[in-house]
Amino acid sequence: MAQVPIQKLCRKAILIKGFSKNEQELIDDKLHIEYYKSFFQSNAGGAYVENEIEILEDISTDNLKSYFEGKILDFIIVVLLGHGATQYDYQLFQLNETEIITPGQIEINSNKQLIIIESCRSIVIKIPIIDLSAKAPTYKEGGKLYIPICRQKARAIYNNQIKKCDNGQVICFACSQDETAKGYYFSKCIMQYAFNWHLSWKNYHTTLSIMKLMSDISVIVNEFAVKHMDEQQNPQLSGDINFPFAISKY
Repeated sequence: MAQVPIQKLCRKAILIKGFSKNEQELIDDKLHIEYYKSFFQSNAGGAYVENEIEILEDISTDNLKSYFEGKILDFIIVVLLGHGATQYDYQLFQLNETEIITPGQIEINSNKQLIIIESCRSIVIKIPIIDLSAKAPTYKEGGKLYIPICRQKARAIYNNQIKKCDNGQVICFACSQDETAKGYYFSKCIMQYAFNWHLSWKNYHTTLSIMKLMSDISVIVNEFAVKHMDEQQNPQLSGDINFPFAISKY
């Protein structure tokens, strides 16, 4: 295959852990922030390097504003993980013990933004863990072996897809306004689904867009919530830009 040229981008994945009400929540919140970090660092999630990922914990609004001042980015992913609600049709997020914000208050100088909000949740059941471990290469019928791409090529494919996307913002909500998001299942589902998609040779040399991902996992999340918690949980999407979320392994 011809060499895929790398489009240089200034990109970041910002993982914001909100207020944790007790020790168990603190442990669980930090664990799932680390899941996101591991996913984005993997080839599946775009092969982000260490300085492209930032974890912000219980940060104040002033410090959050200062953090983004002067940063000019081509593409940013912001994950907000913590407690939240809706008020007057606005999503709320508890940033720390005393401050509640709306995600729209975060001023980011980036033409292309993907925001994932995992909030309004209570931990009531045990959810399967995410398996982001490496898997052996798979074979197509006839014995053809697909060779896993290197990190450089993964970054190139990911960055090139970002370049093709329109400017704008996409926001992914874990549930609808009148629902709660439980057990971090939304986050687990998007990462595990994306990683499983990454492993399939059928997706050779392609990317999984956030639009396709949200469409595919919405039914899965709600079916799980209804079956195990007897409640509805319908993830919602605002925006229609095909930002990449996962890259094929091959």
